Amino acid sequence: MEKFSKIIDKKRILIKIPVFPYLLDHQFMGKPVLPAVEAMRILVDSIQPHISNIENARISNGAFDKFLFMNTHEKHIKAFNDFEVDEKGNIQTKLVTRFQYGKSSMSRFVEHVTIHLSFSAQTIEEKPYDPGSLLSKDYFEISPDVIYKDLI
Repeated sequence: MEKFSKIIDKKRILIKIPVFPYLLDHQFMGKPVLPAVEAMRILVDSIQPHISNIENARISNGAFDKFLFMNTHEKHIKAFNDFEVDEKGNIQTKLVTRFQYGKSSMSRFVEHVTIHLSFSAQTIEEKPYDPGSLLSKDYFEISPDVIYKDLI
């Protein structure tokens, strides 16, 4: 069995995510969702005051479990950043929202995005980009009409 690093610190930070108009263009099945890159930026930005040297962190192991749908009538989305720091200084951070069932007092927390931040000295191997290598892989086509029908 793999040995896991011991968690030495856990925090939950309240985040108010502003719903800017440009974010509403990113949609799934006609409903605006928070783009993955914005979610990652929000996670890193929100822990910056708590973690020194965050600008040297490497993001890895991103998991995008649930879309974070945005209500076009709200100016902010109330969310949380749940993060843990292990004994090696690595960080696991999650974008979480609280979902309430109708008018009842029952609620649960929904994890939308999880990323890991590490501070190791490992470098990423650079490989030259070869567009021809994509031709040998399985792929499928999507008609531009399907993608752009609502934008044109």
